[in-house]
Amino acid sequence: MRGIHRRLGLIGAALAVAVVASSVITMRLAVASVGTGGGELPQRVVFVVVNDFWVLVTFTLLVAAAVHSAPSCETGRSRRDTVSRAIRTVS
Repeated sequence: MRGIHRRLGLIGAALAVAVVASSVITMRLAVASVGTGGGELPQRVVFVVVNDFWVLVTFTLLVAAAVHSAPSCETGRSRRDTVSRAIRTVS
């Protein structure tokens, strides 16, 4: 059962990378198609791109936190727990 969960987590992380990459490409293409007139971009396009950027930053941070706190193979405990336990033993 643990092997399936781990594989699904890896697939989810790969899917997250694909989502971020495709979103960045889509934003670039949207700005390029609207901004070909040589003038300033319309306010609504700027609003959508800026909001999408911050959503991608938040999504990336949440995925990174999930991957970082995933249990390690050796101990079955999260890396965060291992680090906090090591800090307590040192101090």
